[in-house]
Amino acid sequence: MEKIRIGCETYTWAMSGEKYKDKLEHIIEVTSKAGFKSIEPDTGFMKGFTD
Repeated sequence: MEKIRIGCETYTWAMSGEKYKDKLEHIIEVTSKAGFKSIEPDTGFMKGFTD
């Protein structure tokens, strides 16, 4: 049986208003340290990641 890998949603950061907008790197760092293997970021955090 394989290990279960858990991802994290960014809803808590989104509910903080503008404080964490454009701070995707911060969210990735915090969730990684907490042991999450992936995140599902809100589109408000994706600023600067378009082409």
